[in-house]
Amino acid sequence: MQAGNIVGIGSFIPSYKSPEHETGQSDNITPNWMVGGCGVEVEVDTETGHFKLLRFEHVVDCGTPINPKVVDTQISGAAIMQLGITLFECMEFDEVGQLRNASFAEYKIPGIHDIPPNIGRETVDSVQNNGPFGAKGVGESATFGVASAIAEAIEDAVGVRLKSLPLTPESVCRALCAARNEPLSEE
Repeated sequence: MQAGNIVGIGSFIPSYKSPEHETGQSDNITPNWMVGGCGVEVEVDTETGHFKLLRFEHVVDCGTPINPKVVDTQISGAAIMQLGITLFECMEFDEVGQLRNASFAEYKIPGIHDIPPNIGRETVDSVQNNGPFGAKGVGESATFGVASAIAEAIEDAVGVRLKSLPLTPESVCRALCAARNEPLSEE
């Protein structure tokens, strides 16, 4: 038997119907929708507003995971990406519209110490009938609930609702002081 490389190609092209020009609607715009959910456990210091993420849980529906290790990594990566947007990332512009924090020295993204020690990753058992081998995309489905789950966990812990990003210790402290009718200390 002659040895050699096995090479193959393939493609999956789902059916698609362009949106109607008048309404912008289609009955087959996408073969599937990504679905995900997030739960967070936090610890909040009521004097300073500092909070720590203790546990991060994510569940996604990606149909049948063809490569479970890649799906696991994708879930973690998407969750950490959204964690950055939720807790740190804020573009600052000067009065003429120039970006003031255009380097990683000034624009904060999550580092290893910002990531919760426990990140749970689960997929629901499902089969996407029109997907390859029962799969559908995992994409950024782990980003969907991160911001709202963290804000909700903070509210559940200390009773203040944060409504704008990024969620910072300062915003928690300001909300706590406002809830107690206390002036914010400038110390």
